[in-house]
Amino acid sequence: MRIYDDYDERPGNDFLCAASELPKIIRQLEAERDTILQEMREMFGAYNIEITLEPTSHIMGWAVEATLSVNSDPVRHYEFARLCFMELNELMLSKMLEAQSEKEVHA
Repeated sequence: MRIYDDYDERPGNDFLCAASELPKIIRQLEAERDTILQEMREMFGAYNIEITLEPTSHIMGWAVEATLSVNSDPVRHYEFARLCFMELNELMLSKMLEAQSEKEVHA
């Protein structure tokens, strides 16, 4: 484990990062958001779901928040975008497992 002398030396992540790392992290999160939305469209035909990403300042650095909207109405706000992605991935996995078990029952 490395000990950092200054916060700006620490490698960032999307939960907390330095301002200089924010553009790179936002690009990564936008790519992940686009992938998740594409998967939701393919699995559920969910073309009315949007995820808005917004950088926000914290005492120790920056993070990226997410707002999940359906039909352009905000449904849920996440302090960290990664939590939104995790929840949507969990939902898709749950639906896939449910569909698989239904196939096995009817087979």
